[in-house]
Amino acid sequence: MICNNTKPAISVDFKESRIRIHKTALRLIGDPKYIILLVNPEEHMLAVKPSDSSDKYAHRIRDVVFEDKHSFEIHSKMLLNCFLNMCDYWDGKNIYRMYGEYIASEGLVKFNMRDFEQDFENGLCDYD
Repeated sequence: MICNNTKPAISVDFKESRIRIHKTALRLIGDPKYIILLVNPEEHMLAVKPSDSSDKYAHRIRDVVFEDKHSFEIHSKMLLNCFLNMCDYWDGKNIYRMYGEYIASEGLVKFNMRDFEQDFENGLCDYD
């Protein structure tokens, strides 16, 4: 599998019940202190957008993510179950990676959940 760490990426890992937002995606939206995930179930789209502490759905990103880590992790079985209900082409045993597109006019990175790479055993990339 070829890794591309210059494109914004997000990984959904059902084995570990986590979503990994890769640092490239976070850098494109300005290294925010908080982010929100936006999900459009009709279009099968997922987006990451900067937010703030006043948003009850926001996730705080610690500075260490930008210093030492390659990605920011969100653990949520409930959200992953929603993804499974939405994406009937996925199963609950694998890891799925999507590459996204930065939309400057909206200040977000969006990902088409139908356009993914899959890995069963080996992990996806060094920067996962």
